[in-house]
Amino acid sequence: MKAILNSILVKRIVIESNCEGVLLNCEVFEGLASYTTDYVLSSSAINQFLNECFARGIELDFENKLIEHQISSTESISILDVESIDKSVFLPTYCLPEMRYQMRA
Repeated sequence: MKAILNSILVKRIVIESNCEGVLLNCEVFEGLASYTTDYVLSSSAINQFLNECFARGIELDFENKLIEHQISSTESISILDVESIDKSVFLPTYCLPEMRYQMRA
């Protein structure tokens, strides 16, 4: 796959039941470099991300593909494996203007 400069390829979306942020596990392409990282997005930023996916014809099937893992009686983690859908979620980084944290692995 040919990478667009300054873009991201989303691999997983992780939602914790007791956290208001959403974690995006993705590969980032900046210039000629690329690396895997996690972004923690606010609810408004994840809304912008989902709207951008919809505008580009990328359908994320949360109803059928979201897998929930029970951590304890009060906590759970839901994971959407984006790599398992038919179309890659490959977006320019400007689609995520409210990125709060970036953690390099």
